[in-house]
Amino acid sequence: MRKKEQINLKDCLNKYFHIVFTKFQATNIIFSFLTFLLFLNFLKALPYELLTFDGLRYLQMAKSFWSFKFDYILPYRSPLVSILLIPDVRLARVEIIFLYIASCYLFYLFVKERLKVKEAIFSLILFSFCWWNILFTSEIATEYFSIFLLLLGFVINNYLFRSVFLSFSFLLRPDFVVFILPFLIFLEKEKKVFFLFLISSFLIDFFLFLIFYKSINISFLNFFFENFFKKTPWKISPGSFYWVRFLQTLPYYFLLLLGTFCVKMRKNEKRFFISSLILVCLLGFLPFTNDRIFFLKILPLASISGAFLLKKLKGYGCLILFLFIFINTFIVAFIQYPPWLKEMKCCSSSPFEFCSNIATSLFFEGFSR
Repeated sequence: MRKKEQINLKDCLNKYFHIVFTKFQATNIIFSFLTFLLFLNFLKALPYELLTFDGLRYLQMAKSFWSFKFDYILPYRSPLVSILLIPDVRLARVEIIFLYIASCYLFYLFVKERLKVKEAIFSLILFSFCWWNILFTSEIATEYFSIFLLLLGFVINNYLFRSVFLSFSFLLRPDFVVFILPFLIFLEKEKKVFFLFLISSFLIDFFLFLIFYKSINISFLNFFFENFFKKTPWKISPGSFYWVRFLQTLPYYFLLLLGTFCVKMRKNEKRFFISSLILVCLLGFLPFTNDRIFFLKILPLASISGAFLLKKLKGYGCLILFLFIFINTFIVAFIQYPPWLKEMKCCSSSPFEFCSNIATSLFFEGFSR
Protein backbone atom coordinates (compact mmCIF):
# COMPACT_ATOMS: atom_id res chain seq x y z
CA MET A 1 0.00 0.00 0.00
CA ARG A 2 2.79 2.38 0.95
CA LYS A 3 4.65 1.50 -2.24
CA LYS A 4 1.56 2.31 -4.30
CA GLU A 5 1.12 5.62 -2.45
CA GLN A 6 4.79 6.46 -3.06
CA ILE A 7 4.43 5.72 -6.78
CA ASN A 8 1.31 7.89 -7.01
CA LEU A 9 3.04 10.67 -5.09
CA LYS A 10 6.04 10.43 -7.37
CA ASP A 11 3.83 10.54 -10.48
CA CYS A 12 1.96 13.54 -9.14
CA LEU A 13 5.19 15.39 -8.39
CA ASN A 14 6.59 14.58 -11.82
CA LYS A 15 3.37 15.79 -13.44
CA TYR A 16 3.41 18.98 -11.34
CA PHE A 17 7.04 19.83 -12.17
CA HIS A 18 6.39 19.08 -15.83
CA ILE A 19 3.46 21.56 -15.90
CA VAL A 20 5.46 24.23 -14.03
CA PHE A 21 8.51 23.77 -16.28
CA THR A 22 6.39 23.82 -19.46
CA LYS A 23 4.58 27.03 -18.45
CA PHE A 24 7.83 28.66 -17.32
CA GLN A 25 9.45 27.71 -20.60
CA ALA A 26 6.47 29.00 -22.59
CA THR A 27 6.46 32.40 -20.87
CA ASN A 28 10.23 32.66 -21.38
CA ILE A 29 9.82 31.99 -25.10
CA ILE A 30 6.99 34.54 -25.33
CA PHE A 31 8.95 37.30 -23.60
CA SER A 32 12.15 36.54 -25.53
CA PHE A 33 10.34 36.69 -28.86
CA LEU A 34 8.43 39.82 -27.82
CA THR A 35 11.69 41.53 -26.84
CA PHE A 36 13.17 40.60 -30.22
CA LEU A 37 10.21 42.17 -32.09
CA LEU A 38 10.31 45.32 -29.97
CA PHE A 39 14.02 45.90 -30.57
CA LEU A 40 13.66 45.00 -34.24
CA ASN A 41 11.12 47.80 -34.55
CA PHE A 42 13.40 50.06 -32.48
CA LEU A 43 16.32 49.51 -34.89
CA LYS A 44 14.14 50.15 -37.95
CA ALA A 45 12.77 53.34 -36.39
CA LEU A 46 16.20 54.58 -35.25
CA PRO A 47 16.70 57.15 -38.06
CA TYR A 48 13.25 58.66 -37.42
CA GLU A 49 12.10 60.94 -34.61
CA LEU A 50 8.41 59.97 -34.98
CA LEU A 51 7.11 62.51 -32.49
CA THR A 52 3.44 63.31 -32.13
CA PHE A 53 2.37 66.75 -30.91
CA ASP A 54 2.04 65.42 -27.37
CA GLY A 55 5.29 63.43 -27.60
CA LEU A 56 7.16 66.57 -28.63
CA ARG A 57 5.70 68.47 -25.67
CA TYR A 58 6.52 65.67 -23.21
CA LEU A 59 10.12 65.71 -24.40
CA GLN A 60 10.30 69.49 -24.00
CA MET A 61 8.89 69.17 -20.50
CA ALA A 62 11.48 66.55 -19.55
CA LYS A 63 14.37 68.58 -21.02
CA SER A 64 13.21 71.68 -19.18
CA PHE A 65 12.87 69.74 -15.93
CA TRP A 66 16.20 67.89 -16.03
CA SER A 67 18.09 71.04 -17.04
CA PHE A 68 16.55 72.56 -13.86
CA LYS A 69 14.99 75.45 -15.79
CA PHE A 70 11.36 74.54 -14.98
CA ASP A 71 10.15 76.92 -17.68
CA TYR A 72 7.96 74.59 -19.75
CA ILE A 73 4.80 72.91 -18.50
CA LEU A 74 1.39 71.90 -19.81
CA PRO A 75 -1.42 72.74 -17.37
CA TYR A 76 -3.34 69.56 -18.32
CA ARG A 77 -0.31 67.24 -17.89
CA SER A 78 1.18 66.23 -14.56
CA PRO A 79 4.86 67.11 -13.87
CA LEU A 80 5.28 63.36 -13.27
CA VAL A 81 5.82 63.08 -17.03
CA SER A 82 8.87 65.33 -16.74
CA ILE A 83 10.28 63.38 -13.80
CA LEU A 84 9.86 59.86 -15.26
CA LEU A 85 10.73 60.51 -18.91
CA ILE A 86 14.35 60.38 -20.10
CA PRO A 87 14.91 63.65 -22.06
CA ASP A 88 16.35 61.98 -25.16
CA VAL A 89 14.32 60.53 -28.05
CA ARG A 90 16.28 57.29 -28.48
CA LEU A 91 16.74 56.59 -24.77
CA ALA A 92 13.08 57.40 -24.15
CA ARG A 93 12.13 54.76 -26.73
CA VAL A 94 14.25 52.17 -24.93
CA GLU A 95 12.59 53.21 -21.68
CA ILE A 96 9.14 52.68 -23.20
CA ILE A 97 10.15 49.27 -24.58
CA PHE A 98 11.13 48.08 -21.10
CA LEU A 99 7.93 49.56 -19.67
CA TYR A 100 5.95 47.62 -22.27
CA ILE A 101 7.68 44.33 -21.46
CA ALA A 102 7.20 44.90 -17.72
CA SER A 103 3.52 45.81 -18.30
CA CYS A 104 2.98 42.56 -20.20
CA TYR A 105 4.43 40.58 -17.29
CA LEU A 106 2.30 42.47 -14.74
CA PHE A 107 -0.79 41.95 -16.92
CA TYR A 108 -0.09 38.21 -16.93
CA LEU A 109 0.18 38.20 -13.12
CA PHE A 110 -2.99 40.27 -12.75
CA VAL A 111 -5.07 38.00 -14.99
CA LYS A 112 -3.70 34.85 -13.38
CA GLU A 113 -3.63 35.86 -9.69
CA ARG A 114 -6.36 38.50 -9.30
CA LEU A 115 -8.88 37.47 -11.98
CA LYS A 116 -8.09 33.74 -11.56
CA VAL A 117 -8.06 33.07 -15.31
CA LYS A 118 -6.44 29.67 -15.92
CA GLU A 119 -5.68 30.50 -19.55
CA ALA A 120 -3.69 33.62 -18.56
CA ILE A 121 -0.97 32.71 -21.03
CA PHE A 122 -3.51 33.13 -23.87
CA SER A 123 -4.35 36.60 -22.53
CA LEU A 124 -0.64 37.40 -22.35
CA ILE A 125 -0.14 36.53 -26.03
CA LEU A 126 -3.20 38.51 -27.16
CA PHE A 127 -2.12 41.49 -25.07
CA SER A 128 1.59 41.59 -25.84
CA PHE A 129 1.78 40.76 -29.58
CA CYS A 130 -0.57 43.47 -30.82
CA TRP A 131 1.27 45.02 -33.80
CA TRP A 132 -0.28 48.42 -33.10
CA ASN A 133 1.25 48.76 -29.65
CA ILE A 134 4.60 47.30 -30.69
CA LEU A 135 4.93 49.84 -33.51
CA PHE A 136 3.89 52.65 -31.23
CA THR A 137 6.70 51.97 -28.72
CA SER A 138 8.83 54.04 -31.11
CA GLU A 139 6.76 57.04 -30.01
CA ILE A 140 6.91 58.95 -26.73
CA ALA A 141 3.55 58.44 -25.02
CA THR A 142 2.25 58.59 -21.45
CA GLU A 143 0.02 55.53 -21.98
CA TYR A 144 2.89 53.10 -21.45
CA PHE A 145 3.96 54.77 -18.21
CA SER A 146 0.37 54.84 -17.02
CA ILE A 147 -0.52 51.22 -17.81
CA PHE A 148 2.68 49.98 -16.14
CA LEU A 149 1.87 51.84 -12.91
CA LEU A 150 -1.79 50.81 -13.16
CA LEU A 151 -0.94 47.10 -13.35
CA LEU A 152 1.73 47.49 -10.68
CA GLY A 153 -0.95 48.96 -8.42
CA PHE A 154 -3.30 46.08 -9.26
CA VAL A 155 -0.83 43.31 -8.33
CA ILE A 156 1.04 44.81 -5.37
CA ASN A 157 -0.06 43.60 -1.92
CA ASN A 158 0.67 46.72 0.14
CA TYR A 159 -2.43 48.95 0.15
CA LEU A 160 -0.40 52.15 0.69
CA PHE A 161 1.88 51.54 -2.29
CA ARG A 162 -1.13 50.41 -4.32
CA SER A 163 -2.88 53.73 -3.66
CA VAL A 164 0.17 55.72 -4.70
CA PHE A 165 0.83 53.71 -7.87
CA LEU A 166 -2.80 54.00 -8.94
CA SER A 167 -2.56 57.76 -8.32
CA PHE A 168 0.57 57.95 -10.47
CA SER A 169 -1.22 56.05 -13.24
CA PHE A 170 -4.23 58.37 -12.99
CA LEU A 171 -2.11 61.54 -13.04
CA LEU A 172 -0.11 60.42 -16.06
CA ARG A 173 -3.24 59.42 -18.00
CA PRO A 174 -6.44 60.54 -16.23
CA ASP A 175 -8.71 58.62 -18.61
CA PHE A 176 -7.28 55.38 -17.15
CA VAL A 177 -9.89 55.99 -14.46
CA VAL A 178 -12.06 53.66 -16.58
CA PHE A 179 -10.04 50.79 -15.06
CA ILE A 180 -9.22 52.25 -11.67
CA LEU A 181 -12.79 52.87 -10.51
CA PRO A 182 -14.12 49.34 -11.27
CA PHE A 183 -11.02 47.90 -9.61
CA LEU A 184 -11.56 49.94 -6.45
CA ILE A 185 -15.29 49.15 -6.35
CA PHE A 186 -15.28 45.41 -7.10
CA LEU A 187 -11.79 43.98 -6.50
CA GLU A 188 -10.22 46.13 -3.81
CA LYS A 189 -10.88 44.66 -0.36
CA GLU A 190 -9.07 47.42 1.55
CA LYS A 191 -11.67 50.21 1.44
CA LYS A 192 -9.25 52.89 2.63
CA VAL A 193 -7.39 52.59 -0.71
CA PHE A 194 -10.13 54.58 -2.46
CA PHE A 195 -9.68 57.60 -0.16
CA LEU A 196 -5.89 57.31 -0.20
CA PHE A 197 -6.02 57.24 -3.99
CA LEU A 198 -8.08 60.45 -4.13
CA ILE A 199 -6.02 62.29 -1.52
CA SER A 200 -2.66 61.31 -3.00
CA SER A 201 -3.82 62.25 -6.52
CA PHE A 202 -4.64 65.78 -5.41
CA LEU A 203 -1.64 66.21 -3.11
CA ILE A 204 1.01 64.82 -5.49
CA ASP A 205 -0.18 66.97 -8.38
CA PHE A 206 -0.58 70.08 -6.24
CA PHE A 207 2.87 69.89 -4.61
CA LEU A 208 4.73 69.02 -7.83
CA PHE A 209 3.33 72.10 -9.54
CA LEU A 210 3.94 74.25 -6.49
CA ILE A 211 7.50 73.09 -5.71
CA PHE A 212 8.92 73.00 -9.26
CA TYR A 213 6.75 75.46 -11.21
CA LYS A 214 5.59 77.85 -8.48
CA SER A 215 1.99 77.54 -9.65
CA ILE A 216 -1.26 76.25 -8.20
CA ASN A 217 -2.77 73.70 -10.55
CA ILE A 218 -4.49 70.30 -10.67
CA SER A 219 -3.65 68.75 -14.03
CA PHE A 220 -6.33 66.06 -14.18
CA LEU A 221 -9.12 68.60 -13.67
CA ASN A 222 -7.74 70.57 -16.63
CA PHE A 223 -7.42 67.31 -18.58
CA PHE A 224 -11.10 66.44 -18.18
CA PHE A 225 -12.14 70.00 -18.95
CA GLU A 226 -9.96 70.01 -22.08
CA ASN A 227 -11.25 66.67 -23.40
CA PHE A 228 -14.83 66.37 -22.16
CA PHE A 229 -16.10 69.96 -22.16
CA LYS A 230 -14.12 71.95 -24.71
CA LYS A 231 -14.24 69.08 -27.24
CA THR A 232 -17.95 68.45 -27.21
CA PRO A 233 -19.36 65.42 -29.08
CA TRP A 234 -21.12 67.66 -31.64
CA LYS A 235 -17.91 69.58 -32.47
CA ILE A 236 -16.04 68.11 -35.44
CA SER A 237 -12.35 67.72 -34.58
CA PRO A 238 -9.48 67.21 -37.10
CA GLY A 239 -9.88 63.48 -36.44
CA SER A 240 -13.64 63.68 -37.22
CA PHE A 241 -16.24 62.10 -34.94
CA TYR A 242 -14.45 59.58 -32.77
CA TRP A 243 -17.33 57.11 -32.61
CA VAL A 244 -17.11 56.77 -36.40
CA ARG A 245 -13.46 55.81 -36.06
CA PHE A 246 -14.43 53.35 -33.35
CA LEU A 247 -16.79 51.65 -35.83
CA GLN A 248 -14.05 51.68 -38.49
CA THR A 249 -11.75 49.73 -36.17
CA LEU A 250 -14.49 47.38 -34.95
CA PRO A 251 -12.77 44.24 -36.35
CA TYR A 252 -9.97 44.77 -33.80
CA TYR A 253 -12.53 44.46 -30.99
CA PHE A 254 -14.50 41.54 -32.42
CA LEU A 255 -12.66 39.08 -30.17
CA LEU A 256 -13.66 41.18 -27.16
CA LEU A 257 -17.32 41.42 -28.08
CA LEU A 258 -17.63 37.72 -28.95
CA GLY A 259 -15.50 36.51 -26.05
CA THR A 260 -17.55 38.42 -23.49
CA PHE A 261 -20.30 35.80 -23.84
CA CYS A 262 -17.85 33.07 -22.77
CA VAL A 263 -16.32 34.79 -19.71
CA LYS A 264 -16.52 32.66 -16.56
CA MET A 265 -15.28 34.47 -13.46
CA ARG A 266 -16.24 34.91 -9.87
CA LYS A 267 -18.92 37.52 -9.17
CA ASN A 268 -16.66 40.49 -8.32
CA GLU A 269 -14.15 39.73 -11.06
CA LYS A 270 -16.94 39.60 -13.64
CA ARG A 271 -18.38 42.87 -12.36
CA PHE A 272 -14.94 44.46 -12.69
CA PHE A 273 -14.65 43.18 -16.26
CA ILE A 274 -18.15 44.17 -17.41
CA SER A 275 -18.07 47.62 -15.79
CA SER A 276 -14.62 48.28 -17.31
CA LEU A 277 -15.99 47.24 -20.69
CA ILE A 278 -18.95 49.62 -20.40
CA LEU A 279 -16.76 52.56 -19.36
CA VAL A 280 -14.23 51.92 -22.13
CA CYS A 281 -16.98 51.69 -24.75
CA LEU A 282 -18.44 54.96 -23.49
CA LEU A 283 -14.99 56.50 -23.77
CA GLY A 284 -14.86 55.33 -27.38
CA PHE A 285 -17.78 57.59 -28.22
CA LEU A 286 -16.03 60.72 -26.93
CA PRO A 287 -14.41 63.08 -29.45
CA PHE A 288 -10.75 62.13 -29.04
CA THR A 289 -8.54 62.69 -32.04
CA ASN A 290 -6.24 59.67 -32.07
CA ASP A 291 -6.68 55.92 -32.00
CA ARG A 292 -4.14 55.00 -29.35
CA ILE A 293 -6.20 56.45 -26.48
CA PHE A 294 -9.01 53.99 -27.08
CA PHE A 295 -6.91 51.15 -28.48
CA LEU A 296 -4.69 50.71 -25.45
CA LYS A 297 -7.73 50.59 -23.17
CA ILE A 298 -9.73 48.07 -25.18
CA LEU A 299 -6.76 45.71 -25.59
CA PRO A 300 -6.53 44.40 -21.98
CA LEU A 301 -10.26 43.60 -22.00
CA ALA A 302 -10.09 41.97 -25.44
CA SER A 303 -7.15 39.86 -24.25
CA ILE A 304 -9.06 38.62 -21.19
CA SER A 305 -12.29 37.72 -22.99
CA GLY A 306 -10.31 36.38 -25.95
CA ALA A 307 -8.70 33.76 -23.70
CA PHE A 308 -12.13 32.40 -22.73
CA LEU A 309 -13.23 32.33 -26.35
CA LEU A 310 -10.06 30.52 -27.50
CA LYS A 311 -10.49 27.90 -24.78
CA LYS A 312 -14.08 27.24 -25.86
CA LEU A 313 -12.97 26.80 -29.47
CA LYS A 314 -10.44 24.12 -28.33
CA GLY A 315 -8.26 23.04 -31.29
CA TYR A 316 -9.53 25.88 -33.47
CA GLY A 317 -8.57 28.29 -30.65
CA CYS A 318 -4.93 27.20 -30.88
CA LEU A 319 -5.04 27.67 -34.65
CA ILE A 320 -6.47 31.18 -34.23
CA LEU A 321 -3.78 31.97 -31.66
CA PHE A 322 -1.06 30.76 -34.03
CA LEU A 323 -2.49 32.90 -36.87
CA PHE A 324 -2.73 35.86 -34.51
CA ILE A 325 0.98 35.59 -33.61
CA PHE A 326 1.96 35.01 -37.24
CA ILE A 327 0.02 38.01 -38.62
CA ASN A 328 1.24 40.40 -35.91
CA THR A 329 4.83 39.18 -36.31
CA PHE A 330 4.61 39.59 -40.08
CA ILE A 331 3.39 43.19 -39.74
CA VAL A 332 6.11 44.16 -37.24
CA ALA A 333 8.94 42.32 -39.04
CA PHE A 334 8.19 43.32 -42.64
CA ILE A 335 6.70 46.78 -42.34
CA GLN A 336 8.94 49.40 -43.95
CA TYR A 337 9.36 52.97 -42.81
CA PRO A 338 8.91 55.27 -45.86
CA PRO A 339 11.91 57.55 -46.59
CA TRP A 340 9.78 60.71 -46.39
CA LEU A 341 9.22 60.04 -42.68
CA LYS A 342 12.75 61.29 -41.95
CA GLU A 343 11.71 64.80 -42.92
CA MET A 344 8.31 64.70 -41.21
CA LYS A 345 8.09 66.88 -38.11
CA CYS A 346 5.09 67.29 -35.86
CA CYS A 347 4.68 71.04 -35.95
CA SER A 348 1.80 73.32 -36.89
CA SER A 349 2.44 72.78 -40.61
CA SER A 350 2.33 68.97 -40.43
CA PRO A 351 -0.78 66.89 -41.17
CA PHE A 352 -2.56 66.37 -37.85
CA GLU A 353 -3.85 62.94 -38.83
CA PHE A 354 -0.37 61.55 -39.32
CA CYS A 355 1.18 63.04 -36.22
CA SER A 356 -1.64 61.73 -34.06
CA ASN A 357 -1.79 58.24 -35.53
CA ILE A 358 1.75 57.15 -36.31
CA ALA A 359 1.20 53.42 -35.83
CA THR A 360 -1.93 53.42 -37.99
CA SER A 361 -0.19 55.51 -40.67
CA LEU A 362 2.79 53.16 -40.75
CA PHE A 363 0.46 50.23 -41.22
CA PHE A 364 -1.21 51.80 -44.27
CA GLU A 365 1.83 53.59 -45.69
CA GLY A 366 4.66 51.26 -44.70
CA PHE A 367 3.73 48.49 -47.16
CA SER A 368 3.20 50.83 -50.11
CA ARG A 369 6.81 51.60 -50.97
